[in-house]
Order: sequence, then structure tokens, then C-alpha cells
Amino acid sequence: MSLSDARKAFDPLLESFGFALAAEYYDHEAFGSCWAEYSRRGLRLRLAWDGKEDLLLVLVADAEGQRRTSEWHDLEHLVRGRVGRVDDARGPDRVAELCDLTKDFLNNRRRPDYASDPSGT
Repeated sequence: MSLSDARKAFDPLLESFGFALAAEYYDHEAFGSCWAEYSRRGLRLRLAWDGKEDLLLVLVADAEGQRRTSEWHDLEHLVRGRVGRVDDARGPDRVAELCDLTKDFLNNRRRPDYASDPSGT
């Protein structure tokens, strides 16, 4: 699995929710770690590949205009209240699992601070 494999599933999903690719980064010196960042009004989403751990993550942050206004938050922690185990975060089902989680998050219009506000408002 790689970031480009994950993007094949994420790009159309995020586009359907009004996101556009805002930035890409690849670190040749950090085991091939890289990320793709997407933005839409009020929200940034980062699809990150940790090359050392072979780990795919989805991070979200509030935004205003072109500027991020909050820290990055792990989507699994926001939705499930816990960070996934590294062993569970690998393998071919990882992309599908994160796509489903992202879709649920976006369908419910939940913001990074919704864990403290279950209404999502």
C-alpha cells in the first residue's frame, strides 16, 4: 500500500464533499513519508503515509480561508475515541476502512471539536 494507492480511493470521495487538493509533500529522507492535503471551506483534511511504520492516517483541522486554525486531529481518535492499533492500521482493508470513517465523519458534518460537542454544531 502507498499514498498513491490510497489517493485513488480518497480523491473522488473528497471531491464529492467539495474538497480540492491543496498541497502534497514527500520526504525522501524520512523513509518515504508523504501526505496529500485537501481543503474546503472551514476544513482541511490530510491523508498521511508514515513510510517508516507503513501506516496510513487521516487527519483533520479547522480552517479559515487558506489558513489552518486548529491543530491536526487524528480522525480515528475523533470518531472512535481512540487511536487505532498499529497492527490494525496496516493491510489492504485499511484504505476502505478509512474511506468509510471519513465518509461518516463528513456526512455528519462533524468538526475536529465534536468530541466535546456531540451535536456537531
